[in-house]
Order: sequence, then structure tokens, then C-alpha cells
Amino acid sequence: MRPKRAAARENREVREPERVAALDPKSLIGLTPAAVEKLLGAPSAVLRSDPSLVWTYSGQGCSVQIVFYPDLKTASYHALKYNSTAGAEADNTCVRNILTVRSNGPS
Repeated sequence: MRPKRAAARENREVREPERVAALDPKSLIGLTPAAVEKLLGAPSAVLRSDPSLVWTYSGQGCSVQIVFYPDLKTASYHALKYNSTAGAEADNTCVRNILTVRSNGPS
């Protein structure tokens, strides 16, 4: 039988946030919307503007837009570019932030 103090200490332990591997935004290029959603979750906003489809993901102090265009032969969409409000040098940080929020829930 364990002492009561040890049991109480175990109950008070705080779980560390789950660590999320960095994702290079360039790796999103060529992916279908379903593949992007599997990686990043549902977008916070969707804009349809013929012929493109723009998904926006919001993080803390930044956002990333992924722009999909249809393949003319198959009519299926694929990511062709991305934009970040954080600037090119901070794209990885912004995407990492979005992945962390997705994995750990909003703070």
C-alpha cells in the first residue's frame, strides 16, 4: 500500500505540453486539401475565388494562407503556394505554432 503523500503528489503532477515536430511550409506544396487538413486540421477560414481555394490557419500573432488551384486534367485541387503574415523568415514558426495549438488545444 502506498503512503497517502505519494498518491497525492502523483495526482498533482502537471503534464508537459505535447511536443510537435516542425513542418516546413514548402512541404505543403502539391498536397490536396484533404492531405493538408490531415496535417493542420480544419482551417479557420475558407475563401473560394474562381479558380482558387484559399484556406487560412490562424496562430498566435500570425496566420498562414494556403492557396489551392485545380489540376486542369483531373479538376482536383492541389496547394500551389502559401503566404504568411509572419514573413518568410517566420513561416516555420507560425506553422509550428498552429500545429502546437492543434495538438494541445487552445490555450
